[in-house]
Amino acid sequence: MTNELQIFNQDVIPVYTTDKGEKVVMGRELHERLKINTAYADWIKRMAEYGFEEGTDYSLVSQK
Repeated sequence: MTNELQIFNQDVIPVYTTDKGEKVVMGRELHERLKINTAYADWIKRMAEYGFEEGTDYSLVSQK
């Protein structure tokens, strides 16, 4: 995924379209909108335990 994202839909959570035409959401935005009480880092690790696979279901993006 590149840094070129366009908002596709913003009803409940922004859905972005990548330059490859893929529809994506930002994990931190999803976590915030769902009002998850667990820290984001702990929550995303738990999502991986449910069978989500890096590179297929999500990609890590540095905020730096």
